[in-house]
Amino acid sequence: MAMDSPAATAAESAPPLAPVAEEAPPSYEINLRTYQWVRRLMDLLMKVSPLNLRVHDLTDQAERGDIFLFNHFSRFETFIPQYILYRHAGVIGRSLAAPEFLGPDTAGTFLRSLGAIPTDLPRIIDFMGDELLAGRKMVIFPEGSMIKDKKVLDRHGRLQIYSRSRLERRPPHTGSAVTALKALYRIDCLKRAFADGDTRLQDHLLAHWPELEPEQIQARLARPVSIVPANITFFPLYITNNILQTVAKKIGRVRSRRLLEELKIEGNMLSRATDMDVRFGEPIHVADYLERYDRWLLGRIYRLLRQEARGRAMVTRPLRWLYSLQRRRTRELAEGIMHRYMREMYRLTTINLSHLVSNVLYRNLAEYHRQRLGIREVGEATYLALKRLQHSRRVFLHPDLKEVANNLEIAIRPLDRMAGFLERAEQQHLVQRNRDELLLSPKLTDEHDFDEIRLENHIQLAVNESEPVRPCVEAVEAVIQLTGEERHRQVAEALRDDDALLYAAAKESFDQPRYHHLNKSEMERKDGSSLFRDGTRHLGALLIHGFSASPGTMAPLADDLAAHGFPVCAPRLAGHATSPYDLAGRCWKEWLDSARFGLLYLQQQCDAVVAVGHSMGGCLAYLLAAEQAVAGVVSIATPTRLTSRRSSLVPLLHKANQFAGMLPGVAGLKNFEPVTPEHPETNYLHLPISGIHQLQEVMAAYQEHLGEVTCPCLILQGDHDPTVEPISAQEIAVRLTHADHRVVSLPADYHVLVMDDRLGVHRRIREHLERLEGELALAAEK
Repeated sequence: MAMDSPAATAAESAPPLAPVAEEAPPSYEINLRTYQWVRRLMDLLMKVSPLNLRVHDLTDQAERGDIFLFNHFSRFETFIPQYILYRHAGVIGRSLAAPEFLGPDTAGTFLRSLGAIPTDLPRIIDFMGDELLAGRKMVIFPEGSMIKDKKVLDRHGRLQIYSRSRLERRPPHTGSAVTALKALYRIDCLKRAFADGDTRLQDHLLAHWPELEPEQIQARLARPVSIVPANITFFPLYITNNILQTVAKKIGRVRSRRLLEELKIEGNMLSRATDMDVRFGEPIHVADYLERYDRWLLGRIYRLLRQEARGRAMVTRPLRWLYSLQRRRTRELAEGIMHRYMREMYRLTTINLSHLVSNVLYRNLAEYHRQRLGIREVGEATYLALKRLQHSRRVFLHPDLKEVANNLEIAIRPLDRMAGFLERAEQQHLVQRNRDELLLSPKLTDEHDFDEIRLENHIQLAVNESEPVRPCVEAVEAVIQLTGEERHRQVAEALRDDDALLYAAAKESFDQPRYHHLNKSEMERKDGSSLFRDGTRHLGALLIHGFSASPGTMAPLADDLAAHGFPVCAPRLAGHATSPYDLAGRCWKEWLDSARFGLLYLQQQCDAVVAVGHSMGGCLAYLLAAEQAVAGVVSIATPTRLTSRRSSLVPLLHKANQFAGMLPGVAGLKNFEPVTPEHPETNYLHLPISGIHQLQEVMAAYQEHLGEVTCPCLILQGDHDPTVEPISAQEIAVRLTHADHRVVSLPADYHVLVMDDRLGVHRRIREHLERLEGELALAAEK
């Protein structure tokens, strides 16, 4: 409802120092008790509502600023700025509202008691100026109305917004800038009078000021007049039917399509988990825009006002002439200030995943006429665009885009991260999924009715909203211009970079005093970073280490395969090579994501990948194969059952630990089990019970999917394995009903078969890869 109106802009014609014709009617007086009551009500609503209000970068702007500007997308958000300012700093803000909301009825009286004033209030600029001089804040939505399409730039990059009254696009209003400038003029004149000790002029000027104590006047004169731009961003935008819309249709008998559209959008904002990010910018001091000519005008006006205060004649005509020059100049200055605060306001947009994916899809179709995009390509392009933005000081990212692990998911599991986005896009008939591709509809780039676009094209909406954030647009454009080879190279570099960041962060996180109890008993282990080996062959080897181990376990095999030209990646599984406490908080799906990371890395340089998994790593390899993600599998000492009879007690102990953990001051009954691994330099000496439970979970999960594996499999198993029941190899083979497979039993009484090539394990794996590479080459020729 608050807005920067045409009436406000036009009201600048009044002389800046002329007294307000009438004092504000009593009905516009702010009721502090009502203000406080509404604040408590809003506190309660924020607690019970799924709406997640996040305020960013609000330090002392509430005290330093005078006029606060916000973009306008929904009706309910018009109450939020005043609530934030009052809650954070106790400052009371005025707002502008459409006259129809401020009638003589109860609702109008209530809104006026909260500081609302109508946009058609006579001499509104002077009224707002008085409020600023009295120390009150103004909350204004300078776009003048709800911008439902979020389109604020024309094709030439000029500020243009849709006017419902004119049914055309127009530049934003300058009323906020005019108000600030006129308040500045009055403050400047009074400051000069105090500096010169001119008590007559002081009395003359103060007669037209709000009643303030001398200390308040001095504080006001000491503080520059400033405008604070701020931005409100919602994410995600739901477009489903909701309870508010249903009540309006069935009980309120609402038939207006426009109102129902607003309820469909805003009802979801209030009833479904939605992030509302409110970001404040730095104050813009309007005095910084005054030039030598403006200061000359202020000086001449001041001197004439001093003469007028002394009763001298012949100053009226010169004053009118100077005021005329100042009004013209005010219009020019206001235009520049308006462009500054509007662009700052839009620059503060919180960029989220929807913005990035929308730009990738929209610009591929609009600029390159690509109607088909691979889902993996979309994920990789989005991931690369995000990587470009992460270090930009000019872009404000949604919290979900600041965590490295979350960002990796965009590339590793694009369908999962974009599920809600794609669901809405399919509902609006903007895209269609066809296996591993997205088919882009021409509707994606069509023009839509102002009141329908939120329901018809949320992708275009996100593109419009992010368009003023030039680094965001430039990042996406740069990525979609890459050749396939360039994209693959950059994705591989970004993956390695993020993997290193994740490992460093995990080590730092668990290198704390509260973890030293077990950490100090762990051996000084080799570097646990993921292993990467370059190669020239078209088939890559994904090496997946076992439970509680680290990539170092696979290093000898990695070196052997790389020496024969195979590109290799041995990713560090989440929770490993850091601390047993880290492993205790992980689930097996995180380990699978770590394996997917290695797979994606190899896919950037190979035509196909074989998953080679040791022990639990074999479980993950089969899960990848069940997704048809790899060309073959080698499983080494992979369990269907463990030799330890105590493992059967783990589920019970895990439940007991969970229950005990719910009690105050109790961490669990037994959280870790000490072990003696074959290679303590690469493995933990303490296994978390929760981790062993997750091991059993992944063992059960992969066996359920063995029937979905169709690629060739090599199964290696020691005949006297002390950790895994040797029968596991046969049980895996029995379940591989749709895959060619071969079981090789090795005379070994130890579990870790990959640390050396005593039994020809490396050779067998290498020969399996070479055989698969040949078969793939023959298939490609056919």
